[in-house]
This record gives sequence, structure tokens and C-alpha cells, in this order.
Amino acid sequence: MNSKSPLPKIAVSCGDLNGIGMEVFIRSVPHFHDRVKFLLFLPSGMDSAFEGILSRLIALGQVEIIPVQGNSGFKVEPGLFSEEAGKIALASFTNAVLYGKENPGTGLLTLPINKKSFVSAGSPYSGHTELLGNLLGESEPLMILMNNYMKVALLTVHIPVQSVSSLITRERIRDRFLRLNESLKQDFGIKNPSIAILSLNPHAGDGGTIGQEELTVYEPEIASLNKDGFKASGPFAADGFFGAGLHKKFDGILASYHDQGLIPVKLSGMDSGVNFSAGSSLVRTSPDHGTAYDIAGKGLANPSSTIQAIEWNLKIQHHRKVAH
Repeated sequence: MNSKSPLPKIAVSCGDLNGIGMEVFIRSVPHFHDRVKFLLFLPSGMDSAFEGILSRLIALGQVEIIPVQGNSGFKVEPGLFSEEAGKIALASFTNAVLYGKENPGTGLLTLPINKKSFVSAGSPYSGHTELLGNLLGESEPLMILMNNYMKVALLTVHIPVQSVSSLITRERIRDRFLRLNESLKQDFGIKNPSIAILSLNPHAGDGGTIGQEELTVYEPEIASLNKDGFKASGPFAADGFFGAGLHKKFDGILASYHDQGLIPVKLSGMDSGVNFSAGSSLVRTSPDHGTAYDIAGKGLANPSSTIQAIEWNLKIQHHRKVAH
């Protein structure tokens, strides 16, 4: 990179300070020396809470602290639930998103939150994805979980399993499919994506003996998508689909519900998983893991997922620039 060219910027929301988020972020930053300028949204004076390592990264110019409202005297207690940590996490995320909105071309990296403390702090949503769309005045982004082996989007996300069936309609399948298709083209440079759709019921319904959704909802909509010129396949029974390695034949996968999609992603590459919010004007990525209170502060957290989240953020930003 030309030394005179400004480094790309990534705004970073600090997440739950009692979890592993800051630890894996701090360990990831040196991997991007002279490639990225990180803007970390954190209450003033809190950099000293991280053993001086963060202060050194600031001195080196790799990280800049953007102050947010919060308790600068907050005591980090690894592994402990804290409502105050939730308040800081919410303030950090909100400010990072608004900064990105006002400064086009800035990426967004979100470190893990505790959903309970996030909601107790006043968030109307329990997750980053839903709140991101709300803050930007956009429709809820499509959640894509990915690693080096697959890209899986979710038809339904953070809802009880008992509610999944009632929410699956032809309209929802088409909407999520089209959004995944567009993201694969715009964000990943795939010209004519092929997408697999996973069934709701075991054995893809077994011809209607284990549920009717495949016959009445999935199959007609998949046929309609193909008639319109898209490359849609399925519905596939999830166990056989992944067991036979069929995921290798498709550019993207549309899973019917949360665990159906996330389990294979995490089994195939837990340390490299990335959460991406497709369809948002901001390129938002996140490590695909939680706060991991059980190992927080013990030096055991693996930064690989955070490193991959940053790498994918840069790649997606590049693809978007090329596409336009």
C-alpha cells in the first residue's frame, strides 16, 4: 500500500468488557499492522484496564479511542455478569454504528455481548443484527454465518423453535433467498450464485408424512425462483446434506432456523467462524462466538475468529467498491 494512502478504518464496538471480546481484539490488532486503523468506542480512560497492552497499540497508532458515555471507572471483572457492562456495550455499539453511518467507507467490527445485560441496558433487541437495522433506518439485515467452508444464511433467527413453522412462508423464503443471492454477488464477487435451501422437517418431510411445509411452501417457491432465472436447489434434509458434503457444491446455503445453520458452521470451523450482516449499508462483521465467561481473563481465548472477522470485513468492502 502507498504510504500516502489513508488506511481503511474499522469502527469497533467493545462488547461486554467482562467477556473475552477485548482480549481477542487486542491480540488480533498486530496482525493488521499498516493495513487498518481501528477506532475503538470505549469510555475515556479505560484503556489502562487492559494491562497496558491497549495503551501501547494506541501509542503505535493502530488503535484510536473514540470516547463514549459510560462509567470510565468501571472495574473489569472477567467472567461476571454486569448490567453496567451492558450499558457500556450498548453505548459503544450505538456510537460505532452512528459513526459508520456518518462516515461512509468505515467498516464495523462488533465484539461479543451478553444479550441479557444488553437488553437490561435499554436495547429494544437482544442482538446486534436487529439493532443495526433499527439504528440505520433499514430493514433487518440478513444474518450470514460463514467460514472458509460455507456461507449459511438464516430464514429465521432468534426466535423459539416452536414459532419457526408459523413464520416460514413463500414470501419469507423468497425475500431471504434474494437477499442472500444479492449479497453473494455484491459482497463476495460471485456472478451467478447457486444456493441450497434446507428443509424444515426431518427427511425433508418424507413426501408429506412428516409435515407438509416442504410440499406446500418450499417446493413451490423453489420452483418459482428457478423459473425467474435464479439457481435454487432443495429443500434438502439438513443431516444428509452436510453429511454427504453437498455444501461444497453451493455458493450459499439458506437454513430454516438458527441451530440448523450454526451447528455445521461451528463444527467445520469454530475458530474461523464469522457473523456478517448482509444487506446493511455498513459492512458489519463479528467473531462467531459469545462472551465465553468461563475462560475470560485466563489468556485462553483464541483470536482466530476475530482475525477472520476483520479479514472478511476488508474483503467485503473491497468487493463492494469493485461492484460499484
